[in-house]
Amino acid sequence: MMHMKVGKCPEAKLTYTGKVYLHSRDFHQLLGADADVASMNICVRDASGVEHAFTAAKDDRMAPGEVGMNQLHRTAASVQWMVDNPVDVSKIQQTQLATNVTLVAERLGNTKKGASARPLSGQELTDQFGKVFAGQMVFVGAQFPLKAAGAVLKVTVRDFGVLDLGEDTSGQAQVVNSNFAQLDAKSNVVWETGESVAISGKSLQSTLFDTSFDFGKLGIGGLGAEFNLIFRRAFAPRCFNASVIKQLGIKHIRGMLLFGPPGCGKTLIARKIGQVLNAREPQIINGPEILNKYVGASEEAIREKFGPAEEEQREKGDDSELHIIIFDEIDAICKQRGSTNDGTGVGDSIVNQLLSKLDGVESLNNILVIGMTNRKDLIDDALLRPGRLELHVEIGLPDRAGRFQILMIHTKSMRESGRMTNDAAAYLTELSENTKNYSGAELEGLIRAAAQYALRRGLQTDDDGSKRQINMDMVVVERQDLEQAFQNDIRPAFGNDETEMSTYFPNGIIDYGPTFQALETAVQSAIEQVKTSARSPITSMLLYGPPKSGKTALMAKLAKDSEIPFVRMVSADAMVGRGEMARVERIAKSFKDSYRSPISMICLDDIERLLDYVRIGPRFSNNALQTFLILLKKLPPNNHRLLVVATTSSLPDLDALGLADMFDLRREVPHLSQPAEVSAVLNGLPDLEIAQGESVESIAQQMAGPIGVKQLLTVVERARVLDSNGRLTASGFSDALLDAVQI
Repeated sequence: MMHMKVGKCPEAKLTYTGKVYLHSRDFHQLLGADADVASMNICVRDASGVEHAFTAAKDDRMAPGEVGMNQLHRTAASVQWMVDNPVDVSKIQQTQLATNVTLVAERLGNTKKGASARPLSGQELTDQFGKVFAGQMVFVGAQFPLKAAGAVLKVTVRDFGVLDLGEDTSGQAQVVNSNFAQLDAKSNVVWETGESVAISGKSLQSTLFDTSFDFGKLGIGGLGAEFNLIFRRAFAPRCFNASVIKQLGIKHIRGMLLFGPPGCGKTLIARKIGQVLNAREPQIINGPEILNKYVGASEEAIREKFGPAEEEQREKGDDSELHIIIFDEIDAICKQRGSTNDGTGVGDSIVNQLLSKLDGVESLNNILVIGMTNRKDLIDDALLRPGRLELHVEIGLPDRAGRFQILMIHTKSMRESGRMTNDAAAYLTELSENTKNYSGAELEGLIRAAAQYALRRGLQTDDDGSKRQINMDMVVVERQDLEQAFQNDIRPAFGNDETEMSTYFPNGIIDYGPTFQALETAVQSAIEQVKTSARSPITSMLLYGPPKSGKTALMAKLAKDSEIPFVRMVSADAMVGRGEMARVERIAKSFKDSYRSPISMICLDDIERLLDYVRIGPRFSNNALQTFLILLKKLPPNNHRLLVVATTSSLPDLDALGLADMFDLRREVPHLSQPAEVSAVLNGLPDLEIAQGESVESIAQQMAGPIGVKQLLTVVERARVLDSNGRLTASGFSDALLDAVQI
C-alpha cells in the first residue's frame, strides 16, 4: 500500500480511456518490480476509509507519489486534487466478473451539430462501451466519458452484480454482492436514459447463461456438483472476451460426454441446458436418427447439423453465438472403428466426419457438442481425447441430499395443491434416507406409484363392481401410499433385492451352535469392515464346504441384512443357455455395476459352476477364470468399497486353478456332525410336531453320520410325509435318512 496525492490526468485525451495514471516507479512498486504489464487494478481508499476501484496505467509524465484522475474519477470517488488529503493506493489481488450492469447515459459538454437529432442506438453504445472499457473496474457511482455516435456522454454505473462461478453445489447459480468488479466486453449491460439523451432499443449484451436460474424450478435435483463442473470447464471461459482467451493461448471446450447408469438424468441435463443459456436453441439428435440406408447420407446428416454454426462463424467470427448440438445415445453411431462387421463401413465414416468437425483443419470455435451414453466403453477412443469430447462427466446415483431434492421436486405440485398430507410430506426425509441407490427416474416412479394408490382410493366401487363413483376428496397421497410404493412397486436396479435374496433361504436361518455362530461372526465382520474401513477398498471371502451345508443360504441371509445399498447375486442358474463370452460379460457387468455404488457386495454362488468346471478332464473356462483373477484384485474407484463373497464345494480344485488364493478370507461351512446340532435345527423349525412319546433328542440320535443342514430339512419333510398324522417320528426319520444320499 502507498500513500499518494490526487493529481490530474497527464493529458486531456487520456481522459477518455477511463483509466487512472501512475508514474512507472510507483506502478512497479505496487505491481512488483519484475512484472511487466500495461495496466493493473487498484483500490483507492480515502481518509474516511471508503474504497473505490480503478484500472491504472503507467505514464512518466505523472509526478512520483501522485495518482492521476480525470474529473469524473474525482467526482465519483469524492476526492480533490491540489488538496493535501492523501489517499491509500493498493493493488487488487483478485477480481470478479461484473454482470447485469445498469448504466445511465447523460450528455457531457458540446456535441457535434445534428448529433442530438436522433436517438442513440443502444446496441452501438453497448459495443463502444465494451470496446473501450473492457477489463476495467467498476463500482456503484463510477463514471466514464464515452464518445459514441458523435456525442460525448457521461456514463454512470447505477448497479451491477458479480457472477460467482465458484464451487457451489447447492443447485442454484449465484449473483453475489461486491463493492467492485471487473467489466468484460460481454458483460450483461442495460441502458437507462439520462438528461438530454434518447436511446433506441436500449439493447443489452447478453451473458452466456442466465444468472437467476434455479435447478429446482427446472425439475433437476441432486446434480448441482455436475452442473458446477460443466459451467466451470465449458461455459465460464466463454463469458470472457475472445481477446482474453487468445492471450491465454487456449481454446474453448468443444465437446463433453455425459455418461452413467440409466435414469440418472443425463438426457434431462442436456435438455435443460438450453433453458439456462442465453444461446441458440440446442439441436437434439437421437443417435440412430443419423443412420441412413443411402451411401453418404449419414455423413451428410452430420454436416447439416454443423452447417448453421459454420455459416455464422464465417459472418461474425468471435461474435458468433454458441451453437449446442446434443447427441443422445451417441454410442449407437460412434462405436470403436473396426468393431462392426456390417461390410458398409458407415459407422467408421460417421466417426471420421464427427472428428473432422470437432477438431479438423477448419474446426469451429462456436460449437459445443454434448454426447450422452450408458456405455462409455463402446465409444471410439479418438472421440474421447482432449480437443474433442474433452470433458467427461459421470452422472451417477444421487446421494441422500440429492434424493430428497428429487422427491421434493416430484411432489411439489401435490404439496402445493393439498393433494398430499402433512404426514406424508414429513415422511419424505425418511424416505430419502431409505431409498439408497435409487436413480432419479426410479424416485419419480415411486412417487407416481404412490399417487396411483391415492387415485385407486378415490375410485370407489360397489361390492359386485357394477357401479363406480369418483370421490375427488379421497385423492390425497398419504404416508402409507409412499410406504407401499417403496415396499412393493419400485425397486432399484442398483440396489439390494431383498425378495430375491429371501428365495435362497425359504425356511429361514437356524442357529445350530458354536460352529454357526463363528461363521456368522466371520461374515458379519467382513461386512462391517467394508462398510467402515476406508483402508480396505476391496475385501473378499470364500465360504467352502461340502454340498448342501447351507453356504448359499448363510451368504444370502447376511447379505440381505447387511444394509449395504448394492448387493448382486451372481449364480450359474441365471446363465443357463448362455455362451462362454456371454457369461464372462455378465460377470464383468456385475462388477462394473457395483462400482457405481459407494459400498457394494457381490455374491458368487457356486463359483466352480461359473467357471464351467467339471472334474472329468478336468475342464473349465479359461476366459471366466482370467476374469475372476483380474476382478478379484482390481480396486474399485476412489471412495468406493466392495465386498466379494463366494461359495464353493470344490476347494481343492480352486486351489489347483490358483483362484482360492485370490480371496482374503476363507471359512469352512461343515456338515452337521453332532446330534446336538441336529437337535438345535429341529427345535428351530416352526410348526414341527413331534409324535407322542418321542423327543427331539431321540430323533437326533438316529443320525448315522454328518449331514448337511439343507439335506436335513429335506429329510425332516420326507419323514413328516411318511407319517399318517404328519408328525415326526424316530422311525420315520430313520427311514428318510436311508433314502437320502449321505456325503
